[in-house]
Amino acid sequence: MVRETVDVTTGKPSSPGLSFPSVARTRMIDGTVRVFLAEALIVPTGLLTVAYLTRQLGPSDYGRYTLAVALIAWLEWGLAAPFGRASVRLLAAATDWLPVASLVIRAELIAGSVVALALVLAAPLVAAALHEPALTSLLQLLSLDLPLFGLSHAHQQVLVALGRFRARALLSAARWTVRLVLIVAAVEAGWSTHGVVLAIVGTSVAEVALARRFVKPPIFRRSHVPVRMLFEYVVPLLLTALSLRLFERLDVMMLKLFGRSAGDVGVYGAAQALTLATGMFAAAFVPLLLSTVTRAVEAGDLSHARDIGRDSLRVVVLLLPLAAILAASARDVIALVFGPEYLAGVPVFQCLIFAGVMSVAIAVGCALLVSAGKPGWTLGVAGPLPVLAIAAHAWAIPRFGSIGAAAVTMCCSVVGAAFAFGAVHLMWQITPRSASVLKGVALAVVGAVVAGAWPTPGLWVVLKLGVLCSGVLLFLVVSGEFGNPGSLLKKASSRAALRQQ
Repeated sequence: MVRETVDVTTGKPSSPGLSFPSVARTRMIDGTVRVFLAEALIVPTGLLTVAYLTRQLGPSDYGRYTLAVALIAWLEWGLAAPFGRASVRLLAAATDWLPVASLVIRAELIAGSVVALALVLAAPLVAAALHEPALTSLLQLLSLDLPLFGLSHAHQQVLVALGRFRARALLSAARWTVRLVLIVAAVEAGWSTHGVVLAIVGTSVAEVALARRFVKPPIFRRSHVPVRMLFEYVVPLLLTALSLRLFERLDVMMLKLFGRSAGDVGVYGAAQALTLATGMFAAAFVPLLLSTVTRAVEAGDLSHARDIGRDSLRVVVLLLPLAAILAASARDVIALVFGPEYLAGVPVFQCLIFAGVMSVAIAVGCALLVSAGKPGWTLGVAGPLPVLAIAAHAWAIPRFGSIGAAAVTMCCSVVGAAFAFGAVHLMWQITPRSASVLKGVALAVVGAVVAGAWPTPGLWVVLKLGVLCSGVLLFLVVSGEFGNPGSLLKKASSRAALRQQ
C-alpha cells in the first residue's frame, strides 16, 4: 500500500513521487524568493521616491514629511509585530480557517482604528513637542492609514497561512509600485506634502482592494473563535518584538548618549543601512517557515516538521559565506555606495553584517518555538538581550567608540542566536547538521580570502559580489547541500510534466 503524501502548505495531496519534506521545502523556498524580491522593490522605489521628494518639496516640507512618516512607521510596526506571527500560527493550525481569519482581520482593524483615534487626539501635542505646528494636520491625515494598514497586514498573514505565497508577494510588489506612482501624481498635481500623505493612504486602499481579490473572509460577521486564543500569542510576541526592536536600536542611541559626534553616528548609521538585506530576508522567510511547520505539526507529521526546522537552521549557517564575502569587500562597497568619507565605517559594517545573520537565526528560532505552541519561550530568548547590550555598550563605547558598539551588537546577537538554537533544540531536539556547519565555515573563510585578495574599485565590486556569491550557491548545489542534483532535476521535470498534463 502506497502512502499518499500531503502538501502541508495547502492540505491537498502532493504530486506523485514528491515527498512531503521536498514539496514543503520547495514551496517555502519559492515563496521566500518571491516575497524577498517583492519586498526588495522598496530599495529602488524608495530611493526614487526620496530623490523625487527632496527636490520637489524642499528641505523644510520634506523634513516634516519625514517626521510624520517615521512616527506612523513606528505605530504600524507596533501593530504588525505582535499580530503577524500570532495570526499565522493560529490560521495555519486551524481546521476551519475562515472564522479565525475573520477574527484576525477584525482584531487588526479595531487595533488600527484605536491607535488612529489616539493619534488624532495626540497630534497637536506631538507637533508642539517637536516645535512643528504644521505636523498636526499631517499626522491626523496619516492616521487614516493605520486601520487600512491593519486590514492589509491581516490579509497578508491569511495568505501566508494558507500557503498562497505568490499572492502575498504580488501584494508587496503592487504596494511599492503603486506608492511611487501615486506620490509622483500627487506632487505633479500640486498637492505638495498633504498630497503625498494622501498618496500613502491611497496605496493602502489599493492594497486592501487587491488583497480582497485573493481572499475574502467576512470582516464584520461575528465568529465563534474566542479572542483569548489570539491574545495568548499576541502579548508574549509583542514583548518579544519590543525587546528585539530596542536591542536593534540601542547601539545608535548609546553612541549618542556617550557623547559621540553626529558624524560618528552618521557613519555608523550608513554602515547599518547596508545590512538591510538580512532583515528583508528574515521578513520574507520567517512567516512562510512558521506557516509550513505549523501545518506539519497540526497534520501530525512531527518528523517532517523537524526536517523542515533543521533545514531552516541550516539556511542560517549557509548565510555565513555570503556575509563573509560582503565583510571582506566592505571597503569597496562603502566607497561605491556612500563615498570615501564613510570609509571609517568599514569595521562597523564588518561586525554588523554578521550581527544581521545572527538576527536571522534569532527570528528563525523564535518562529520554530511559536510553531510548537511556545510563544512565551521567545521572550526568554529576546528579553535578556537589551539588558546585556546596555551593560556591554556602557563599557565598550567609551573605550572603543563606534567599533566597540558594533562589536557589542555582534556579540550580543551571537548570544541571542545561541539562546534561540538552544531553545529549539530543547523543544524540537534538532540542530544544524555538522557537515553543513563545517561547509558553511569553510566557504566563509575561502570566500573572505578571495574577496579580500580581489580589489574591485567602483562598479567592479558588483561584478565581484555576483561572481563569488553565485560560486558559493553553485558549490552548495553541486555538493548536495540542497539535495541530490540529479534528484532535483528529476523532480523539476516531474513537476513540469504534471503542469503540462
